[in-house]
Amino acid sequence: MVDQALRLERILRTHDEFVVVGEASENAAVVRRDALVVPPAAAGQLASALRGRYAGGVEDLGHLGLARVRVRGFDRGDQISEFVREQQLPVRPVHLVLGAPFYSGGPADKPRPVPALAAPGPSRATATAGSTVAVLDTGISHGHPWFPAGSWEQVDGLDAWDELDVDNDYDLDAQAGHGTAVAGVVRSVAPDAHLLVGRVLDSAGVSDEVAVAEALSRLRAHAARSGRAVDVVNLSLSCYTHDNAAPPSIAREIAAFGPDTVVVAAAGNAASTRPAFPAALDDVLGVGALDGDRPAPFSNSGPWVDAWAPGTRVPTTFVTRRDDSELPRLDIDEKCLDGYVEWSGTSFAAPHVAAHIAVARQAGRSPAQARAEALARFGEPQP
Repeated sequence: MVDQALRLERILRTHDEFVVVGEASENAAVVRRDALVVPPAAAGQLASALRGRYAGGVEDLGHLGLARVRVRGFDRGDQISEFVREQQLPVRPVHLVLGAPFYSGGPADKPRPVPALAAPGPSRATATAGSTVAVLDTGISHGHPWFPAGSWEQVDGLDAWDELDVDNDYDLDAQAGHGTAVAGVVRSVAPDAHLLVGRVLDSAGVSDEVAVAEALSRLRAHAARSGRAVDVVNLSLSCYTHDNAAPPSIAREIAAFGPDTVVVAAAGNAASTRPAFPAALDDVLGVGALDGDRPAPFSNSGPWVDAWAPGTRVPTTFVTRRDDSELPRLDIDEKCLDGYVEWSGTSFAAPHVAAHIAVARQAGRSPAQARAEALARFGEPQP
């Protein structure tokens, strides 16, 4: 298992714009110290209420139903949550979203190398075209044989590549390979599926709720421009919030997809029942991880977890070396960079369910039917 406390410490050290609300734990809320969000019409009122904490910047994000107001002088997350509670305005903190081991949808351990996996070819089980699965994550690996040209496309306005060492600190990034692994699970179950790939997490697995909402908005815009319907969206990422309420921007953008798109999200790996978002949203299918036929000990659980799928030592694809340049320092087996690993976490349970929904959609099931079949197939596990 990954040292969760060390992971949190590293995230806060390398992303000092974030602070913990309350005591640091595996299911604590973490928020930005430099921004708050509010409906655009209330941005001026919020700037006035901030008094000496207003940093003098308002970014209109009207397409997300938000304005982002720059702030300063908050040293602790408790100060931010207390300020928000005291306001009569609908102001919210900006929460950290992770695809990393700490209280998130990401892996519960480190990847281990496995022998090369045969690339899945088209099933040709039906005469209909494959359905479309969007994977918003860390991207996919350059030139990996599982993702040939034509099997996927980049979401307009988002990066596509999963990298080894984006911050150039000569260490393998903590979440390198996460998006490639998620996409590999989709391909293994639904080989005919067409992937829409967008990078919303950096290679440390870090993002925030506004960036996730923006990625969802860009995905919908891409689909509208291309005329390609999005059958399934996989989100192997999550966050906790200071008040256990859903991040409004993410909830709004997911709802905007409408009933023709099924959204699937990882439940998280903190062995907690605290709601993690977006998995805990009513219109999202939250997925926990199984170890055999029982819940994995690391998996989040609770009434908001809708489905359970294999999530321990899942064989899948991984980021690869692009050339003969010097490798960054590795805390995993170098053979992982041959492009194939086994990895554990709800991150890899979620795309298993997403891919089964894609297969059902390809077979002619309606979105509602495909979702119902997934709930029937991946429902409550054995206690």
